[in-house]
Amino acid sequence: MRNHPQRQDARGQMTALVALCAALLVVGLVAHEIARHALQALPALLCAAAAAANVRGVRWAAAAIELFWIGIAVLIWLFLLGIAPIANGTYTAVEIAMTVAMVLAGAYGLFSGGRSGDRAGTLIAVALFMAAAAIQTAAMAVSLKPPWTNDAQFCAAYALPLLCSASQR
Repeated sequence: MRNHPQRQDARGQMTALVALCAALLVVGLVAHEIARHALQALPALLCAAAAAANVRGVRWAAAAIELFWIGIAVLIWLFLLGIAPIANGTYTAVEIAMTVAMVLAGAYGLFSGGRSGDRAGTLIAVALFMAAAAIQTAAMAVSLKPPWTNDAQFCAAYALPLLCSASQR
């Protein structure tokens, strides 16, 4: 029995969102900022779950999240190229490689969503896109504030042994 094309596209979006989450978590491991990056990945993870459940209109929420992370990667590249000092910082080779992974995952997700047979109405599509963009932006903003900015602070604030032991390695 062949899979329905809409279901395959939802699977493509789910795969892209999970890859995006994985890239963020790898950055978290390398930077010893697991808590921060897990929070940043949470909207994509929730959207991946919605894609797995074939929720109507999920492509619009996914598109907002994918575009957000493509934008972040581009800002990092512009900083590294000395063009724009917006995403300033020190980036390891692994972190830079993960920006490439984020862009590839985001582009694949946008492509998969663009092929989707999902026909959400315009108002629903705009609302889902805007809500997901707001949630992703809020997750990023919160992750830039203590105790999320440092795993040691986060562990001290919330006493999470698994996270604390992983970030100490």
